[in-house]
Amino acid sequence: MVSAILRDEDIKSINLWITKMKQYKTQDTEWMTKAAVRTLKLDYKIIGYGYERVTYDLQNGYVLKVATSELGLKSNKNEFIIYKYCHAKLKEHLCPIKEVGYGWIIMKKMTIPVPRTEDYDNQLKYLKKRFRQYGVRPKDLVRPNLALTKKGKIVFIDYGDFTLK
Repeated sequence: MVSAILRDEDIKSINLWITKMKQYKTQDTEWMTKAAVRTLKLDYKIIGYGYERVTYDLQNGYVLKVATSELGLKSNKNEFIIYKYCHAKLKEHLCPIKEVGYGWIIMKKMTIPVPRTEDYDNQLKYLKKRFRQYGVRPKDLVRPNLALTKKGKIVFIDYGDFTLK
């Protein structure tokens, strides 16, 4: 896989991690994340991690999400499929994907938090309904998985658990 953003050694490191990851049989998220970071040795700052992936800031307006489990592999693939095949009216509410490879995905970096206001809570309810109308079942809609565009629109920055009907 060739990337316009990642270096060849980054991709080799990710491939090595994915090979090792598949050998581990633990469900310990913290242990898997630490093992991934030790193996990856990427020169980017870690800005977050969850049950399935670790996220790096590429310092160029994009983030790199690397799978730390089989579920992470599925989440990366799922985000790509949802973004590529969802209805055009939904795309403006999904964080744009720049590149994807086996075990990794690069997305636009979005960091403006969604305020806890009645207006944004109502917008989120509307978006959930709208996504369902277009055949996408949104899951895991917690504040850390959301961001705002500069124009104030809600965007899902983590939609790996969404399902497309």
